[in-house]
Amino acid sequence: MMTRAIRNLPGNVSAKDCQVNAELMAQAKMTTSAKFGGDAIIAGTDLFLPAENLGAGMEYLDKAQPTLFRHPCPTKAEFDLMLERSEHFDPTRGRVLTVAEEIKILLQNGFGDSHLVLLPIGGPATTAQLITGSARFLTLMEQDPQFCHQVLRVATNTIKSISTVMAEAGAHAINILDPFSSSDILPPEQFREFSKPYIIEIFQHMQSVGIAPILHICTFTEHIWNDMKETGAIAINGDFWPGIDRARQIVGDDYCLVGSVNPFTTMLSGTPEQVRKETLKCIVTAGLNGSYICSPGCDLDWNVPDENIHALIQTCAAVKYPIDLDQIEDLSETFISGHAKHKASIQRKEVRTVHPKHKILSKKNQLLEDLANAVIQQDSELTVSLVNTGLSEKISAQALLFEGMAVGMQICGEMYEQNDIFVIDLMRSAKAMDSAMPILMPLIEKDRESGDLNDRISVVIGLIRGNTQDIGKNLVALILTAHGYDVCDLGKNVSPEEFIEQAQAKNAQVIAISVMTDSSIVYIERVLSLLKELGEREKYYVVCGGAAMNSQLASKLGVHFSPNASAAAKLLNEHFKPEQ
Repeated sequence: MMTRAIRNLPGNVSAKDCQVNAELMAQAKMTTSAKFGGDAIIAGTDLFLPAENLGAGMEYLDKAQPTLFRHPCPTKAEFDLMLERSEHFDPTRGRVLTVAEEIKILLQNGFGDSHLVLLPIGGPATTAQLITGSARFLTLMEQDPQFCHQVLRVATNTIKSISTVMAEAGAHAINILDPFSSSDILPPEQFREFSKPYIIEIFQHMQSVGIAPILHICTFTEHIWNDMKETGAIAINGDFWPGIDRARQIVGDDYCLVGSVNPFTTMLSGTPEQVRKETLKCIVTAGLNGSYICSPGCDLDWNVPDENIHALIQTCAAVKYPIDLDQIEDLSETFISGHAKHKASIQRKEVRTVHPKHKILSKKNQLLEDLANAVIQQDSELTVSLVNTGLSEKISAQALLFEGMAVGMQICGEMYEQNDIFVIDLMRSAKAMDSAMPILMPLIEKDRESGDLNDRISVVIGLIRGNTQDIGKNLVALILTAHGYDVCDLGKNVSPEEFIEQAQAKNAQVIAISVMTDSSIVYIERVLSLLKELGEREKYYVVCGGAAMNSQLASKLGVHFSPNASAAAKLLNEHFKPEQ
């Protein structure tokens, strides 16, 4: 429960206070353990220790885990300078020694005898992209893989050094958190090139210093379950989409799985009874013969009700081995996370906008269809050639962009939402589209200036203050551009004031905010309060999405919610272009 434990301390103690005070943090964890029970206790709160040790700018927050707001080496020149200065691992930099001290306090209080004492550390690929920035690191995988491996080497060495410090402090296990390795981001072949070898090296080192390695990778990981097992992890942890039953089938009965009660639709929004049934379903599905640790699939939201945590832990405690299935109630209508009938999957399905090619591609001109397919096929040379051919055939620049290339990007976005392609494929298709934009945009702007083209709806989009994981935001900007919106991307770690200043300067109709951490919700509230103070709240269509946003929270804030890029486009189209 990490940061959430701080809520159980008496008085006005903040997460910010605890991050730099080992005694306070240990007290928060021990108080929480006494309140809820459970078999493990976790030191630290987050995956940023390696990146922070390498010089990342961190902001400590009052009611959630810290957030990274500045990458230490966003350019190759800055990385080379860091190497020249030999600015590698220094145990006194960041919170390494604070977390180590917390472990010692937990052990001094007897938790080493009764609990598994462990901590999270960011994995090699995740730390590497925190060094450079996520979108940049993905681009470099294509353009400069050698440099990516240099960054991964520095990340790996730092993680190994931190592991040694934690082993000396007495930790039993380390859970390597590597969400950037998810198949939602990296194709399996890139995971095997840029992530798996470094994880193996780290786990071999951990074993050598007496630490048990666990591997956590978020969301969709079916393609790499066996790869995760082959890293040397004693257990793998995650959401296990499309289901922990499928994971059990693939990795075998005797390998340890950790998860996968849904942290959002079940733990945050469900009832204690729903938590109890889903927990029990996970146990009999994945742990009938042991080799299973029941927990949420990923982090618990700060606002998960106490009664839901009690329901999960008490349900686990009530199950005894060997499990007598005749004594287990009928769970046929209870579905595990990732199953098509699970609440989370049903919500996800409802917002998808699926348009098969034969329905979406324009039939009025074969060249437009060929142009859309060139973008889908990630062929920059063919895309430019078809654009030039189209212009010579008197097809308007607007049609080539919005009825040709943009249609291809729409299809790519929908394919991504269906797990048919990867983030890197979207980036390659976007590159193909971008290759022709210098030809088309001067013509489109000329038409707009002459009045032959209506002004587009203007959108300012950004990742709110305290957030730097911008892949999702970039996809939304990409898909909205493909749908014909004039998108101004403000980037990441954007202040509330900058959102409003840019919306005013661009005469925007839409403010689109991405939020990845619970702690940054306060900044969305700040945007809304500033708009009200200015008397401009009704002027803007405010839409929010990201890992920390959900429909209930959006409704409470009074904003529109989008769970993914395709849904964002659909939301705006229905509001601004109802004729579509």
